[in-house]
Amino acid sequence: TTTQQQMIIGALSAVGSPLSGRELMKVTGLEINAISGRLNDLKKLGLVIERAKRSCSISNRLITPISLPTEQFDFIGGF
Repeated sequence: TTTQQQMIIGALSAVGSPLSGRELMKVTGLEINAISGRLNDLKKLGLVIERAKRSCSISNRLITPISLPTEQFDFIGGF
């Protein structure tokens, strides 16, 4: 839903670094299935983009984090 999309965009903006789905789950309180669906919608709309792969701070799995397209990063930091 739009509200969930707004929560995800707000979380990405507030944290200021690329996040995995599980990291977004921790920040927003949304369930992972809701986050996954909203991220797909937001990617199609061009409102979020994928960044360089890294290890998730929660699952320790290799993930492709998501960020807002306007954010610039000098380094890949942990969540």
